[in-house]
Amino acid sequence: MDDVLRYVNKSTYRVRTLKAIGRKVRIPKEIVRDSGILQNHVSNV
Repeated sequence: MDDVLRYVNKSTYRVRTLKAIGRKVRIPKEIVRDSGILQNHVSNV
């Protein structure tokens, strides 16, 4: 679990994407809207 947290925390895009997803099933368009991250970055994450 620590490895996963370190991996996520190395990228602000990963952190913001996961915060935007929360505990719901979300489509990329919703994640982009809620996180303010460009869609190509969300797709990479």
